[in-house]
Amino acid sequence: MNWIKQFENRFLEVVEWLPSINTLSFSGGIESSAILFAMMKTHKESPFECVTFKVGGEETKDTYFARKICDYYGTPLEVVDIPIKSRAELIEEVREIIDIIGIARNIDIQACHAFRYMLPETSSVHITTGFYEDIHYEANKMLSMMYNNVKKNIVSRPYFDEFYRVGRQCIYNGTTRAGTIHNYKTIEKYIKSHRKKLHCPFKDYKLFEITQALTYDETNFYKGKFKKKWFITQAIFKEEFAIHGNARNSNNMHTQGMKQYHRKVLLEGTNFKDTISVYNRIKKGTGEYGKKDAAVAIF
Repeated sequence: MNWIKQFENRFLEVVEWLPSINTLSFSGGIESSAILFAMMKTHKESPFECVTFKVGGEETKDTYFARKICDYYGTPLEVVDIPIKSRAELIEEVREIIDIIGIARNIDIQACHAFRYMLPETSSVHITTGFYEDIHYEANKMLSMMYNNVKKNIVSRPYFDEFYRVGRQCIYNGTTRAGTIHNYKTIEKYIKSHRKKLHCPFKDYKLFEITQALTYDETNFYKGKFKKKWFITQAIFKEEFAIHGNARNSNNMHTQGMKQYHRKVLLEGTNFKDTISVYNRIKKGTGEYGKKDAAVAIF
């Protein structure tokens, strides 16, 4: 049995173990779609419900695919509309999140902000997400640059392979390469603060063992060309992705609108270049970012 078939069998098994009543955080992207497709293969009925979001009433490619796929399977979908708030109101919502997770980072805060509105609209205590997919096929700018240096004989192949393996091991353990807490762990902490239980089918040790034995080329190249997530879209769920046409929908909660929303509201009229500068000041609670000042601005 080849590794792709092993991965498929184990993934279906893990998904089958999910609670029958659960809410799938569904962007219509590759990972959440793979979970939904696996649910349809292993459960007699469709998932209890799916939930996604839009910002300020604006439909995106994510909501388009989420609606299309859920309609196809007859799965209930709740599209939560996150309202655009004033600067002072948004600062308070961000502060609320930072007080819970203790981190002032972009992805962490923006993803938690989406869950702040989605979680109250879910009917189940069980929340399923596509988190931890990158323990199987991590791909980023740093790895791409290093891989090019391997081809130029600047970096040795054994060093690169070990670097790739260790990076995915760190993610599985809930840390970054630098040893700081991974955003998956902080988002999980936020979800749990709402008395919800998080399920991540991709974070399964047997699945992890399968892909840890593979190289960067094996997990990220298909027929000689770079194609991240290829064994999910071109092998395991090839038929399903062909039907729905969303194999290239790699959007996620961070890029789907929250990033633009936060940048527009929090950076406008300031000299800051990135929202993390604002988040850090909210965390410190000084000046206009202090609780007292923000409360005055709201009321």
